[in-house]
Amino acid sequence: MSDSTSDDEQLALAIALSLDEEKGHYQAHLDKQQQEIEDRKLALALTLGKSVDELTARDMLALDSASVVIDDDNGNISGAPVGSSSSSIIGAGKKRAADESSSSSNNSKSARKFDRYWQGTIKLTHVRGFSGPTFIRIEDIVQKDHLRRACITAYVYSKDFIHAQYGDIQLVLVTHGKPAQKIPLDTSGRRMVIYPPLKFDYGIFHPKLMLLFYDESLRVVIGSANLVDYDYNELDNVVFIQDFPLLPASAPPSAISDLPAFARDIADLLTRMTVPESVKQSLTKYDFSLAKAHVVASVSGVHQGHGKYDKFGHARMAAVVRSMGPINPQRVLHVEMQTSSLGALDSKYLNQLYTSFQGREPSLTPAQRGTTPPLPPIEVIFPTLDTVNNSRLGQPGAGTIFLATKNWAKATFPRQVMRSAISHRAGTLMHTKYIIATWKKKATSAAQTASTSSKPASPATTSTSSSSSTPSEQGEEVLGYLYVGSHNATAAAWGRISRARDTGEIRNTINNWELGVVLPITRSSEFPTPYIRPAPRYRDDQQPWMQDGMY
Repeated sequence: MSDSTSDDEQLALAIALSLDEEKGHYQAHLDKQQQEIEDRKLALALTLGKSVDELTARDMLALDSASVVIDDDNGNISGAPVGSSSSSIIGAGKKRAADESSSSSNNSKSARKFDRYWQGTIKLTHVRGFSGPTFIRIEDIVQKDHLRRACITAYVYSKDFIHAQYGDIQLVLVTHGKPAQKIPLDTSGRRMVIYPPLKFDYGIFHPKLMLLFYDESLRVVIGSANLVDYDYNELDNVVFIQDFPLLPASAPPSAISDLPAFARDIADLLTRMTVPESVKQSLTKYDFSLAKAHVVASVSGVHQGHGKYDKFGHARMAAVVRSMGPINPQRVLHVEMQTSSLGALDSKYLNQLYTSFQGREPSLTPAQRGTTPPLPPIEVIFPTLDTVNNSRLGQPGAGTIFLATKNWAKATFPRQVMRSAISHRAGTLMHTKYIIATWKKKATSAAQTASTSSKPASPATTSTSSSSSTPSEQGEEVLGYLYVGSHNATAAAWGRISRARDTGEIRNTINNWELGVVLPITRSSEFPTPYIRPAPRYRDDQQPWMQDGMY
């Protein structure tokens, strides 16, 4: 308990010092609320490709709430009830029940069961009207009665939601805002809000991370849900959860550099977000030896040169895929990319993504003028207008799902790759972001894809099998990989690779901050998929949901 008390004191001191520095700005911050609203209007308009004057009432819906900031990549928060299915374990096999969870102690002030996920798990968030073992409520994620302190991030948050779910603990909230600064969340002096630096006017801070500190363990949560009731009760969202035990008191002191890669990557992100040093140093007190997930983050900025351009975005994904094993030239990668927001996609950018998704270095050979590269084997899974109209939320509930009409209308938009996002939980709209990538033998890839597409997966879990694989570090064959997190199918989220004119170095330009995890898919893998697989191809008479469409 002395270590915990010390950590509390350090965090309290860090918050106090940081807020002291900002004290002179606090009253001005409160007085400038109207200006902040105007700034958010501008950010929203830029994201939607509109002028401020062109924003609709639906666009402005989220800005009407004093405690809720504008939602996700580009939209509003509007809600109504919705509704079950899909599940969760990464390579747990027969030891799943024993290794995955353990009950809370009998000392708990609450009757709520405190399951621990020592091996890591993926869950879909609760949706009203549905229940099942693959879904999890925000209360079961946070475990407020056991929580001592927390560092949480989101693009959108509600103060009421944070108070209800996290109680009165010391807390650091990192969220979208300008300019970069640290301000109080409330008048308690124990809660800090951080606006991290954004290098571009039209970038956003979009990661969803929770570091939840308990007496004897740390819980890391990475997902797609914002800190609002709507995301945790009305929409499909996804969370990766893993618990890490406190190291024994006899363990020798360690530095951040001594931690496994998973924890080092989290620590690096905290530094870049300007989170107090005491939060980052707390990571050294926990045992991360069972971490299997790979962190894939995006940080707003231009990352140029070897060891920098491939640290974030889809170039980071390439490095992660390479770490899973050698690339077999006899295999082709089939990619399902489910997203809640779509950017100005074209064949050239899809090929850039696909190169990284295969684990390959970027190819920057200039394309022959007037030529268009063939589309790679990527399916982009996004709801049709029909799906939104038939959902329980209807069009007013689709404000967090976005594709601009001007992008869909472009002759270069790859309509052939579009697939319909239909939730297993009937009538539910999806805010999840998934990539399911599986290797196929080149000679039979078309036949295998057709065979796979003829058999819908179980709505409860997705299991895997394939005839082409690579050994993993654990000795199991790697059949592909799974990504879950905050990255949508946009260049703003994943970055765009180019070559610097002055030095010729490779550079990676990323607008947004994002965060997700990648896990290898093996024969023992089971994980939840929110959408019906295979996702059906758009019919000729169907169009995607476009938030700015005139319906």
